[in-house]
Amino acid sequence: MWRMVTLEYVVLVLLTGAAGLLALVVVTTLYVCYRGPRRAALSPTAALLALVAPLCGIGGACKYLTSEFAKIAFGDVGIQRELPAACGHAQDLMGLGVLLGVVTLLLSAAMSFWPQRGVAHEGRFPVSAVRSIVVLVLPIVPWAMTLFVHEYVRTANRMAVAVMETPTKPAENEPTTDEEARPSASASIAAVSSRIGRGMTVGIFSPLVGLLVVAGFAAASAILVWRADVGPVFQTIGTLLLVAGALLAAFGMLLFERRVDLPF
Repeated sequence: MWRMVTLEYVVLVLLTGAAGLLALVVVTTLYVCYRGPRRAALSPTAALLALVAPLCGIGGACKYLTSEFAKIAFGDVGIQRELPAACGHAQDLMGLGVLLGVVTLLLSAAMSFWPQRGVAHEGRFPVSAVRSIVVLVLPIVPWAMTLFVHEYVRTANRMAVAVMETPTKPAENEPTTDEEARPSASASIAAVSSRIGRGMTVGIFSPLVGLLVVAGFAAASAILVWRADVGPVFQTIGTLLLVAGALLAAFGMLLFERRVDLPF
């Protein structure tokens, strides 16, 4: 449903885009400045920085929905007309963050094949297999958290839309009209308030925690491979993980949508 966007929504879109572009610029700068074995070790860091835009998109979407719910509660807008459109705009905002994350992952994978100049290996040491595995699996925890939060918030949005599109069931032998078949504002808000409230709470606070986790894990990844010669095997596996992450984000967070079952 088309709806005129507000200034707040435009600002949130710009902030999400700026966060994604900043992460993209940081990753590109690292790949340009690092050469040889140092560049080969950047794939886990790139995978972590690619989560910045999706996390900001989730937080921005929940901030926007919180404002829209406040307007609905005070009667400034009609719930049946405005709520589905607001949820759609929030979903688009989350999709923008995911799209920027996918671009970061694919660009990082492409730059992994950038021809490397000869670089001296003095002062570097071969990294052990255990350390390589630890570095490669570091992004799993932040990625799992981001996927869970994204799906949790998206499900809450879709539940709200489904409630508004589902007529209430009248009592037996009670005559109904088209007007009576529509859910009232109070009944709709009461039905979804608990689930939406949890979704908004998770969606607002989790991105803040997630960004801190991403920063910490990215720093840990950089420390573990500092002055280490990771070798071509690490580079190949890291590049494949970047491509796999892009496919997972594209299909799991953008294209695939799990069916929502209403609790009533």
